Amino acid sequence: CALPIYNAGGAWNEEYFTPDSGFSCVTTFGSCIYFGKWRNGEIYKRDNAGGAWNEEYSLGGTDVYSLTTFGSCIYVGIGSNVIGDGKIYKRDNAGGAWNEEYNFDNRESAIRSLVAFGSCLYAGADGKIYKRDNAGGAWNEDYDTGDIRIPALAAFGSCLYAGSGGYGVIFKKGKEEDRK
Repeated sequence: CALPIYNAGGAWNEEYFTPDSGFSCVTTFGSCIYFGKWRNGEIYKRDNAGGAWNEEYSLGGTDVYSLTTFGSCIYVGIGSNVIGDGKIYKRDNAGGAWNEEYNFDNRESAIRSLVAFGSCLYAGADGKIYKRDNAGGAWNEDYDTGDIRIPALAAFGSCLYAGSGGYGVIFKKGKEEDRK
């Protein structure tokens, strides 16, 4: 499938540097861009007008694995590879506090990927994919891949894709006619 290629022009330049750990994920929300960091649980943001990069929030010593937007909120998936540490936090567009959204009943070590697809929010964890509808209902297991982790989720067209981190399998969810 051919994807359009866009040339942003210009050269790549170093935008921001932090020596203590690398960045693991990125998303945009409203007029800001957000980056999550490994190993220290920090989320950095910068608004569209430029200006300085600022630490938006610190989850203190845990890894930030994933960031996404859904509805009027931004979500972050965290963990530390210890069962029970996998959680999702969220913040609304008004800029309120970051609050724990769900802790998966202490069953997961990390929420490795997040994506909005249709009217639902999906989370990839330790081999399982969870789903929550837009109405803010409960998180439920949508699929158990049998793999050790799901570090990649992406919505493309009318399908949802999941990449496994142990066995190298790509899973697809969508209409039957889209599976051919």
